[in-house]
Amino acid sequence: MDDFDAFWGGIASLAGPSRLALLPPFAALLRLASPLSLRATAMWAACFCIGFAASLGTLELFGIGAASAWGWIVLAAGLGLASYGLAATGAFGAPHPPGPAMAAVLGACLAFGATPFRGPILQATDALWLYALGACLGTVAVASTLRPLLARGPAPVFCGVALMATGGLIAIGAYAGFGFALIECTPALAQLG
Repeated sequence: MDDFDAFWGGIASLAGPSRLALLPPFAALLRLASPLSLRATAMWAACFCIGFAASLGTLELFGIGAASAWGWIVLAAGLGLASYGLAATGAFGAPHPPGPAMAAVLGACLAFGATPFRGPILQATDALWLYALGACLGTVAVASTLRPLLARGPAPVFCGVALMATGGLIAIGAYAGFGFALIECTPALAQLG
């Protein structure tokens, strides 16, 4: 796979089942972070991507060691996301919007929900950084598009409950089912990522 294919493969992966399954929690997090300017939205989305990519890259580095602790890693990520969702409902006082650092942490937590969908493109390409760059630029574009829609979006309490549900499903290893359901309903998506 050449560099051009890797870059465009990263952008195309946004329409794949793994990314579409992550759109609702991503939108909930972005709603909790708003209102943000266009530049701040792009920065927030880039930090989310950094956390997302760094967590998967770390798994690749640790290989077998990470595989043996996989259940605990997913449990911790799911519980972390669910805890943030609970805090976003106001259960612990006035919630704080997720800043760029929290966006990176929550991106890492959500990455574990998508990990079962890492396709052959991640295994086959020697230009993984270009794939990641394409996926990151696409995510920034999606965030920038969602920004005006989310200004009058669901209440923060609803977003918190959605994140609690997502975190709970990740913690028990059931979140992958959303991506599989998308593949079954729309088989053409499976070709994208």
